[in-house]
Amino acid sequence: MRDGATFHLDLDRPTLIYLTDIPSTGGKGTMSLPAFHAHTVRQLLSHTGCVADYPDKTVPGIADRTTHYATAMSAVRDIWNVGLVTKMSDAGFPEDAPNDGACIMGKTWSYSTPAFIFVAAVLESVTGRAIHRLLQEEIFAPHGLSSMRMKYAASTLPPNDNRASLYDDDNKKVDPANNSWRAFGGGMETDVVDLARFGWKVLDGWILSPEARDNRLWRRVDTIDPGPDYALGWGVPHDTDRGRIAEHPGMSTGGRSLLRIYRDHGLVIAILSNRKNHPVDDVVTLAERIGDRVPR
Repeated sequence: MRDGATFHLDLDRPTLIYLTDIPSTGGKGTMSLPAFHAHTVRQLLSHTGCVADYPDKTVPGIADRTTHYATAMSAVRDIWNVGLVTKMSDAGFPEDAPNDGACIMGKTWSYSTPAFIFVAAVLESVTGRAIHRLLQEEIFAPHGLSSMRMKYAASTLPPNDNRASLYDDDNKKVDPANNSWRAFGGGMETDVVDLARFGWKVLDGWILSPEARDNRLWRRVDTIDPGPDYALGWGVPHDTDRGRIAEHPGMSTGGRSLLRIYRDHGLVIAILSNRKNHPVDDVVTLAERIGDRVPR
């Protein structure tokens, strides 16, 4: 790390190796990740770990939370007793290809936002830093991403004159909810310039080496179900006309985002919206129209 400290994280080791003997809530005794969580960190990042998503997406499901969590570790302790999925998520699949059948760890793709909470907790465990501090000290500040931050690093949202108001699908203003429990699953905020800058720094090898970026981060994960083209936290579709793409979308009530990178053309497209759904010209359509201007 930037202060000279070192740590070792093996993506192919079981997650429970990193989440064992964790101080319990209240500081009395320790707790460990239940043994049925036999997934690896890589499987969490690639959505092949059979971790539950929200109740309307998988069975069982993990309900959204608005309690403030100071660390990812405290959040993951509240969700890790939910069993692995018995009905997988259809997210990312074509309408004519439902994701039926049994979830097989490491082999089938089932999207899970809470899987990222486990990843954040693992990073806290191996570095000894709260996730908001780790991100600020290792990525945001060093790379000049001044607007990028964990939204609820504290229990209240700090005022910001540049923060857009949030709207539901009926164009009614909605209040932001404390989503500190999912730091890596929609718990950050940024302006669109810094989002694009982040994408460029990944593409240009500033944040990860080109070797790690291409052979780890953006390397497609093979699955036995017809899952989408997915790598570690990124979609990696291939456009016949415009070549290789890396992208990451996000959505929640009052917000929608898309970071799309045309890898072979050096083009980074970042789009932020302050409502979740758009019946006409959604953010994906807008990104595709911008991409249409890329020389073939």
